Amino acid sequence: MSCKPYLNNPEWQLPEDGVIAISGGNGALGLVMGGWILRTAKRQGGKKFTIKFLSRSCKISDQNMPNWQEVQSLAASLGITVEQAKCDVSSQESVDQFITSVTPNLTGFIHSAGILQDAMLMNQTWEKFDAVYEAKSRAAAYLHDALERFSNPNLKFLWLFSSTAVYGNMGQLNYSSSNAWLDALSRHRNALGKPCAAPQWGAWGEVGMAANLDDASQRRMAQSPMPPFTNAMSESNSQQQQPEPADASATSAPTATDAEEQKVSPSSDSKEESRVKIVFISGQQGSGKSAFAEALFSCATAKKQHSRVVLFDGDVWALGYDPTIGPNPPPESKVKDDTPFRERMTAISAFLAAFRGKGREEQATADADEDAYQDDEKHASSWQPFYAAMCEDALRVGAKKLQQASDGSESCVVLITHAVYRRSMRLFVKSQLGDRLARWIFVDPSPKLAIQRAAERCSKQYAAMGKSAEEWAMLLEPNSAGFQRPSIAEVDALGGVDTGKVAVLENKSEDLEHLKAVAEDMLADNTLF
Repeated sequence: MSCKPYLNNPEWQLPEDGVIAISGGNGALGLVMGGWILRTAKRQGGKKFTIKFLSRSCKISDQNMPNWQEVQSLAASLGITVEQAKCDVSSQESVDQFITSVTPNLTGFIHSAGILQDAMLMNQTWEKFDAVYEAKSRAAAYLHDALERFSNPNLKFLWLFSSTAVYGNMGQLNYSSSNAWLDALSRHRNALGKPCAAPQWGAWGEVGMAANLDDASQRRMAQSPMPPFTNAMSESNSQQQQPEPADASATSAPTATDAEEQKVSPSSDSKEESRVKIVFISGQQGSGKSAFAEALFSCATAKKQHSRVVLFDGDVWALGYDPTIGPNPPPESKVKDDTPFRERMTAISAFLAAFRGKGREEQATADADEDAYQDDEKHASSWQPFYAAMCEDALRVGAKKLQQASDGSESCVVLITHAVYRRSMRLFVKSQLGDRLARWIFVDPSPKLAIQRAAERCSKQYAAMGKSAEEWAMLLEPNSAGFQRPSIAEVDALGGVDTGKVAVLENKSEDLEHLKAVAEDMLADNTLF
């Protein structure tokens, strides 16, 4: 879908007078928007409106004080009145009082208020949902209702600050649904012929939560398919209109077909990392992949003639712990300078949520496989950063082992264990690792047996939840069904069985002890490393 360049459109005009209100007015985004309005007013000239920055306390933090002082200075030079005004937008009474006080002179309103109460679903409470809804969606509902009852015929714009979180963020179900409600309200008002827009902001680069992340998190976000944008409301950007992309895909994330152009960059700079080989061991929940990886690790380290070996647990890594210390890491092993759990898991969880139960629908035909792969590619931006980071960290762990080695090891093998549900994910991992991917091992049980094993493990690990193995099996079945078993075409793309690049282990036994014997056999032919 194409559109005319924005440069060809007449510049949007601010109201000449009246009152413009900004909720969340003592916060970073509210103050940035106030500054943008003033700079736009300076360029357009002749504006005599008042800007009211609304908040419950009217207190400006030390961090935001420079922004407020800049707003005051610019407003004074333009003869425009700016003021901090009390209004708790989470209270219908307070919203009614404010709208009454400015009626019929309200000409614009920016709703930028909002808070976060992130938590995994099992840890969410209604109180956390309530707090997020109060500041965002309910506040918008109160505002809409007040505008319906109190006539402000010159209202030119109502902007409800939504978020890209509506597409799914780990731990942000309350925030995501609240923003989705803003989107719906905007459509409703438009259908009534009334002004409203709900821009879905991504992460801001200079202000807000993204600006307060640690350096490692900021670097990773900057390399993601949706990096933080620089302050679009800055003075330099308010002085010129930027053309919109001619097509929505112009800003989309690279897909797996582009993966050769985006190999893990730090790896190419490290002499040690060039001597690290990766063996990826994957399979659905309950497949026995972790047990096999541990058996392979134990057998390999017992044989002195084999290269240095490291066991890298992908699930433990995803939780922000040292992935080399086993499946049940103690709390003190949390990696302090790593990406927080919520940010690390957001992408992959959003992707998997879209494919729960997908495996039941997919038939083992070439056409269906291709359709499924294309379907995966539509969501590539959500999970590629996750696996790119996993590959990067695994190579770094292997390089560190080589640096610490005193035995003259020429190479190091990192055994990564992680489910890697979809074929397109596995091909992306291969493209990231290139020649450093020594082998891909699929542990392939019967689906029924896999779910049985996973359910028994969950009932032990999460005993405090009081769920039986049978209840866990019912919960796990839809998610397990999303695992795509390796197709012939995929095995060939990963390097093929004949070359030793791919191994498919049929794990049909309920006793996992036999995996040690399989590991011994695999090491005996001296082809694994």
